[in-house]
Amino acid sequence: MESLYSHLTHILNTFPISEIDIFSIPIDAPAPADEHHPFLLFQENHQLAIPKKVLLGLYAHLTQKLKHHHHHSPLETLHMTRILLIQNPDHQTALSLRRKLIPHNDHQELLKKELELTSLLLSISSHAKSSSLWSHRRWVFHALFHQAPATRLCHDDESPILQDAIYQPHTHAIPLTQIEKELAFNLTACDAYPRNYYAWFHRKWIMHQLIHSTPSSASSSDHEKEQACDSERTRLLHFLSLHPRDHSATNYISFLITTTTIPHATRVKFIQDVYTILAQYPQYETVWSFLKFITISRTITIREMVVLLNSHPDLSQLLHSLNNDDNFSMFVTHASSASGGHNTLAAQELQVRERSLILCLRTLYFIGSHFQWAEWTDDVALFLLLRLPPPAILSSPDQPPFSHSLHTKLKSLLERFIVR
Repeated sequence: MESLYSHLTHILNTFPISEIDIFSIPIDAPAPADEHHPFLLFQENHQLAIPKKVLLGLYAHLTQKLKHHHHHSPLETLHMTRILLIQNPDHQTALSLRRKLIPHNDHQELLKKELELTSLLLSISSHAKSSSLWSHRRWVFHALFHQAPATRLCHDDESPILQDAIYQPHTHAIPLTQIEKELAFNLTACDAYPRNYYAWFHRKWIMHQLIHSTPSSASSSDHEKEQACDSERTRLLHFLSLHPRDHSATNYISFLITTTTIPHATRVKFIQDVYTILAQYPQYETVWSFLKFITISRTITIREMVVLLNSHPDLSQLLHSLNNDDNFSMFVTHASSASGGHNTLAAQELQVRERSLILCLRTLYFIGSHFQWAEWTDDVALFLLLRLPPPAILSSPDQPPFSHSLHTKLKSLLERFIVR
């Protein structure tokens, strides 16, 4: 194992690796005539593939070796912990040792290499959602650009989450080129691992550094900041069109809408663009969560929300279909005729429609209760929670009965959200 450790360390130190993959090989696979065996090195693409079995053996070997790290040089300890993190990105001992061994002052090159290492580790798809790695990456940024003291007074209009120490702007603003590079890298991690909460949280942090950098420390003008925010909104629209179910992405968009200072017309246009993308998939909860957020947070007025809701033809048709007395009565009082055992296209389409309808009603009832357009009652809430496809649930004997009074409450509420 020691020879394999030396071999892998040599490869990592010698070649500019930008991506690592961990793969499985058959036990009886013949050994290729390659100087880097058992590792696969693709120098043109800067990629390295490590056999899973070999990595597990190295992990066990280096775990024992690390127990005596005080007998090794700091450089050797950094080499050992690097390989441990390739196998286990949440190895707290390895990360803690690296933070202790890498000095902050006058060692910019070491810190830049540590930033490159976290990029390499996060390139592994299974590691892209490691909270420890993203936290360690922020530590590197703090060390590179010197975070301001946590005692900074917060403005009264700042939200409580932005008063957290992790969001405090740095004494030396992160250069705009570095921020753009970080945003591009971060988006690859968000794409590699769906609904990557920790990657999106890191994106909030890096954008906050840009938005709230002080004039005295800013490395870019206000105009350049505005351009960076415009580019960010464009990137997000493209990402959302590819990942309409990503709740973490819509949560980040909500963060961006409420924390960036932009003209009202620009804000409304961005909200409309986001809604246009999400409204194509009414069977997903993202569009309804987004509508609830921008309405409850008063980002837009209730009137603007109603107009927005009706602006997409699919959702407008959904609302008018519900508003039809016969359709509404049939929907709320009868279980789906589609059987869970019949996986036909027609059955799937019916399930998608029913899911869209009930998510729509849930959202309208939630907003209506918030603005006191409707009284929050347990019977309606219970009905809306349980009345959700698949049909096996709809036809369950535990499904609550739907009374005439419930019908009247929901029907009158629905009227408020329809533009005629």
